[in-house]
Amino acid sequence: MRIWLVVPFMLTLGCENVRPELPRMTGDFCEGQCVGLAVNAAHCGACGVACTNGRVCTNGRCECPIGQKYTSGPLAGCYALDTDRNNCGGIGHVCPGNIPCIESACICLQDECGDAGCFDFRTDEANCGACGRACGPTEECLQGNCYACQETCCNGADCFCAHLQVDETNCGACNVRCAVGQVCASGECRCPELWQKVCAGACVDPSSDPQNCGECGFSCNGLPCVGGVCQCLSCMMAVDAGSGRVTCVDLP
Repeated sequence: MRIWLVVPFMLTLGCENVRPELPRMTGDFCEGQCVGLAVNAAHCGACGVACTNGRVCTNGRCECPIGQKYTSGPLAGCYALDTDRNNCGGIGHVCPGNIPCIESACICLQDECGDAGCFDFRTDEANCGACGRACGPTEECLQGNCYACQETCCNGADCFCAHLQVDETNCGACNVRCAVGQVCASGECRCPELWQKVCAGACVDPSSDPQNCGECGFSCNGLPCVGGVCQCLSCMMAVDAGSGRVTCVDLP
């Protein structure tokens, strides 16, 4: 459908865009629906061009997410071969234990205990001062030595050392869990960034989260959120939903 043929008709009915100052992304009608060809994975760059194997639509091109590269073959897809422990330097190459993948190689930057992985002998309660040297259930590892816990929490008869000032599962008191994405700082749960807020139990950025755009629970229905406002496509009109919110409606 050619948009310029229907817009004058709409204006005569008083259905003009009530938020004309908002930025627009280029859109077009594919299968009767207004889509953003620059970001829509099912219609990337043109109607019917779909992004596959983990690729996303960026500026009208199917590309891997930032930090990943596309690898062809039987297991074609996007991989972070330089940092992914399960695909370190190549697909399927797994680093042993908990050894991290650094620049496509499995490298231990702490104390290594064979296939068990990397540990910090100064603080690791299962490898305190040496591989396999475990502290007791109510002891903690400090500078490579086991000491009695300064703070203890219990789940029934199972007691353990707790760090109430920084522990996201025991923040400020035993069994006080922070929401997803929150950190425990000085015994209080908070989002790591000041501009974030908790929505549905998780930290989000209301200025850019399309599921919580401007406020918790306000969805842009698959469109980007820019500055806390849903960004409509050029083949849509922005309708004021009140309180500064915007909904996007396809032009007929």
